[in-house]
Amino acid sequence: MLSRRNFLGALAFGGASFIRPSLLRSEDGLGILANAPKPIPIPYVLKAISDDRRGLYMTAAVASSKNHQKRDAILRLLETTELNTIVIDVLEDTPMFYPETKVVVEALKKKGVWCIARLVTCLNNDAARKYPGSVITRNGTPWSCGGSKGLDPGSRDLWNYMVDKSKEAIQFGFDELQYDYIRFQSDCRAREAYYPYSHGRSRRDVMREFFEYLTTNVRASSPSTPLAVDVFGEAVLQGAGEIMKKEVGQFYGDIVDYFDIICPMVYPSHYAPGSFGVPVPNAEPYKVIHGGLEFFADYLRTHAVRARVRPWLQYFSVCNYAMTALKDGTAVCKPGGFVDYNEHMIFEERRAIKDLTITGFMYWNARNIYNQGGIRPKQTS
Repeated sequence: MLSRRNFLGALAFGGASFIRPSLLRSEDGLGILANAPKPIPIPYVLKAISDDRRGLYMTAAVASSKNHQKRDAILRLLETTELNTIVIDVLEDTPMFYPETKVVVEALKKKGVWCIARLVTCLNNDAARKYPGSVITRNGTPWSCGGSKGLDPGSRDLWNYMVDKSKEAIQFGFDELQYDYIRFQSDCRAREAYYPYSHGRSRRDVMREFFEYLTTNVRASSPSTPLAVDVFGEAVLQGAGEIMKKEVGQFYGDIVDYFDIICPMVYPSHYAPGSFGVPVPNAEPYKVIHGGLEFFADYLRTHAVRARVRPWLQYFSVCNYAMTALKDGTAVCKPGGFVDYNEHMIFEERRAIKDLTITGFMYWNARNIYNQGGIRPKQTS
């Protein structure tokens, strides 16, 4: 399956600089938030905008593997460090409610670890097999990316499928649900895709209806289960409304109405050179993450919305987006584009969110290798 972290929709935006200068100007104001709640007066104390969940990601394969090396390394981190949260796949191309995973979840919960189920939503071969009429197409054939078929977010069959899988994850024992790829597609020539249920409609309207249906029905059966959503970093930038409506349908003014936790994927490596005035965003995590979350943090502090923010932070080393070149038919990273994300770089990410009073975060490493530092020991009394 294609990695969920696809350069934050850069392909969808025509390969241009991901953070457009127009997105950072203030003249757009909040006029684009026609349906957003009114600010509430808070004369002395601003509301908290984050929780204290500090976690990392574990694949279903690692959680259920008979080779315990990676899993045991993660469990040791949860036992001996400040980390208190784990995000585990339960739905990608197939449902993954494995008995071995359940054993891990039950053991972690007994130790006070907060367990989050990750559910991939609109890029899902299992749903595509069950509901072929909901699959998006390109030139009359099913559209896919990395081997995974895309689903129309406007499909009621998809909505009900996700409600059912959400309830299954709660019954499995998870404390929180986190929805990924809950959007229109952005990669693999997605602009050429045809959406059978959403064609001709406002993508923002489609996503609002999906958000409302999903969250209402899941909360009807489990009101106390927090619901989280992964979003592109651009989704929480001031002035990004038009792009979000036209491209993927993720727009913070809508998302905060329905979800409890917003999880922006603010990986510095995924921003194009020049974003926030930084030549190589990968090399300056503090500036990029602070700039990427500053407006949204201020918005949450001063508005009467249910949502809090818990960002995904980069815990991997990769070449900066748009800094590769072909050499003898092979993509190579341009000088300066590859940055080793060592302990200093990871703590720079942490410093950025701390300065914005964001206390919760999650580390993403698709290979589940968390040995670069940036994780503090557990405090003992």
